[in-house]
Amino acid sequence: MFFRDWMTEEMERRLTIMPDLGFEEEPPEQIKIAVTTFAFDNADLILLLRERGAAITCDNFDRMREIDAEINQLKDEKLEKFVRPCSVFMTFESEEGL
Repeated sequence: MFFRDWMTEEMERRLTIMPDLGFEEEPPEQIKIAVTTFAFDNADLILLLRERGAAITCDNFDRMREIDAEINQLKDEKLEKFVRPCSVFMTFESEEGL
């Protein structure tokens, strides 16, 4: 949460000092970001979680435990990769921000 807030504030600061591009009739005093969302490279983990959910739905608890072990192994091996954002998506409050 701290990193997201910092990223939002830093982008707003940098965009605000850029020259006006003329998209708004009146230049905004500050470029504001409405939403900041990070994407993570964790598709392998998501697929295993889905598979575990399907096993639980089918009352296949032996398979669920196997998948839990796979998930734990994957987290041990790739935790740093899973928690580091690989992309950021920002929604601006005005066209000038875009």
